[in-house]
Amino acid sequence: MLLNKFELELAKLAPTEESRYAQAICVQPESSTITNGHYLVSMKHSELANSEENFPVTPGLEHKKLQDGPAREHVLVSKDAAIAAAKALGKKTSIPVLATAAIGTDKTLYVNNLDSVQTFKHEASGTFPNWQSVIPTGKPKAQICVNAAYLEMLAKFLREQGNKPTAVRLTIYDDSTSLRMDAKTASGQDVLVLLMPVRFDSVDFAKTPFDLAKQKKDAAKKEEVANEDPAQS
Repeated sequence: MLLNKFELELAKLAPTEESRYAQAICVQPESSTITNGHYLVSMKHSELANSEENFPVTPGLEHKKLQDGPAREHVLVSKDAAIAAAKALGKKTSIPVLATAAIGTDKTLYVNNLDSVQTFKHEASGTFPNWQSVIPTGKPKAQICVNAAYLEMLAKFLREQGNKPTAVRLTIYDDSTSLRMDAKTASGQDVLVLLMPVRFDSVDFAKTPFDLAKQKKDAAKKEEVANEDPAQS
């Protein structure tokens, strides 16, 4: 399994203190995930994830391959090892596979830039929750797309001016109305923020469990109709 810099840097969001949640990235066959119990971030693997045969021959490296299935095999990559490996990858390269770190069966991350090899022991203690079980599966009330840079700027402002810890209420009306945020400053003043939505194409984003279920149901219905009337197939 090969992890690129984006996945390795998920470690920056992993827990910073020991708790019931592992200070690590949970790498599974399809994605890499972190959680601290308050938030969860999961990222699908890159197209290079299973291209171990293209990774440079590296002394001591026996690639760890994850098997999908009911058991959903996973590997925990410690926060420190992931951050160090991401830093070791350095600048961009003209050879895509060199921009990844390989997971070895010896619980080590390998970074090979052809000139040198760096290794990082990634073993992590603790367990990782069954995060798929907390993903909402019902029909969304609304979906809205906003500018991430504006969202970051506004959230930072509210955090710096608000109570500690800062709480922000989000109100979503529909997919074409502004996202409303309400908060209070440290002195108790009400703050109202409206963030205008931006246009988006649904194909640019991952499908929700509801979307996937509907897609499967529609396909089954279409097949049923085709079986009843071959002329419509």
